[in-house]
Amino acid sequence: MGILNEVQYCISTTKRSTTPKKPARLEDQNLEDPTSGTRYSIFSLRRKRWIVFLMALASWLSTLSSFIYFPTITTLAKALNVSISKIDLTVTLYMVLSAIAPAVIGDLADVSGRRPVTISLLAIYVAANIGLAVQHSYVALLLLRMLQSAGISGVFALSYGVVADIASPAERGGSIGFLAFGSNTAPTFGPLIGTLLLAFRGWQSIFWFLTITSATCLVLVFFTLPETARKVVGNGSIRPPRVYRLPIDFSSLRKYLEERHGERARFKLPNPISCLYLLWNKNNIVVICTISILYMALNCLHASLSSLFIEIYGFNVLHGGLIYLPFGVSASTMAFLTGRMLNYSFKTTAREHSLPTDRSAILDLQGFPIVQARIKLLPYPLVLQTISLIGYGWTIHSRTVQSNPLQEPPSFILKCHISSNSLKHVAVPIILLFIMGGAIQSCFTMLNTLLVDLNNETPSTAQASCNVVRCAFAGLGTAVLHIMIDAMGVGWYFTLIGIICMAPVPFLTLQWRKGEQWRGAKIGESS
Repeated sequence: MGILNEVQYCISTTKRSTTPKKPARLEDQNLEDPTSGTRYSIFSLRRKRWIVFLMALASWLSTLSSFIYFPTITTLAKALNVSISKIDLTVTLYMVLSAIAPAVIGDLADVSGRRPVTISLLAIYVAANIGLAVQHSYVALLLLRMLQSAGISGVFALSYGVVADIASPAERGGSIGFLAFGSNTAPTFGPLIGTLLLAFRGWQSIFWFLTITSATCLVLVFFTLPETARKVVGNGSIRPPRVYRLPIDFSSLRKYLEERHGERARFKLPNPISCLYLLWNKNNIVVICTISILYMALNCLHASLSSLFIEIYGFNVLHGGLIYLPFGVSASTMAFLTGRMLNYSFKTTAREHSLPTDRSAILDLQGFPIVQARIKLLPYPLVLQTISLIGYGWTIHSRTVQSNPLQEPPSFILKCHISSNSLKHVAVPIILLFIMGGAIQSCFTMLNTLLVDLNNETPSTAQASCNVVRCAFAGLGTAVLHIMIDAMGVGWYFTLIGIICMAPVPFLTLQWRKGEQWRGAKIGESS
């Protein structure tokens, strides 16, 4: 009943969104000093949404760069007269830089500010895309792909820091849900966009597409993204140094900021090792390992998805790209719904503990059971995605099963009242992919929101540490993917992955019971 109430709340709030009584924007409120420190952020709701949109767009580019590249591998190998294994090396090195760069960028952004780091990263990314579009040698491709990864991969961790700067814990779930929407549509549409551009305009058009899109994002960020780092501007009420300011700022709050001056943030060399220190925290390691295991499962699924459907169901390359759509549509939808659920869960938990529920107020999380508020609903999507993943594996496996008894489905599959024809129909795995996409995205949104809450002062560094671990898990999983499928069969392979996805459950249960005690111990050590 709990999950039904949450869903009903989300649907009802969505229906009411067309006729609500809108709260007055901060600039329109009759406050003696709207820049006072009693609010979590002085930015209006409209401006917060715009900032989150910009960071979601940048995060979308971060994920898109990897997935849009996959359809070009064979074509690039022929165009540059090299082996496919050499082109695969560009993918591997891209992933290596994707794991390392956020460790540097996250610490730098937490210390020195978000705006200059974001602009610098996007500028590097635009330059790398232009170079990739005009290059005609393998060495240039290899080096520019590494530069491309170094430029854009840090934006993903940085975007969570921006959300933590402007969104209070009471509204953070919805903001991270929208952020997840941006990053999770890329794996769905990336291969499809890449396939269409490759078919009609050639492989260079893919990099020109990335150039135009990223340049547009860079212009929008340069002219409209304010500095949000709380170490630089507080809740937005402290006037930042000149290098952090917008070229033109039409905000009505500007007249207050001109009368307030904050200390210039001191530049500090980034320490990429600092993100690893966060792994010593018990709460962090449980959350990060759970995210990493689920991310490994997601990458193994995506890496095998197109090839399995092309091989088993006889799909062509375009249909192989379209097969990602059900998963992506479901994941994107649940990113929004889960964000609303998290906001509602936070509000009800605050009421239970007689705490203020004002979305814009500063709330001390030290005495707030944030762990329970964030992962209260986690068991539902976690179990659902595991069941759908195992079921997906055996429906695919039913197309390749032979007389070998080792390849027969387990007894609990055979006992289900499902005909062999329905198992072999393509609609069954597509439906399971749809269910799986929404379920796993709910898990990611809940866990990423909790990770930001647990590391409210260094959210970008926390996401960087998570990025290092999840990339390591994903790299290991995809490296042995085809070897294990050939040895075990598709059904048993995804059964194993499903069991691994449930491995963190005992630790999550322990975190549910002792998470607040662990938080208290951490606060005591820091003080």
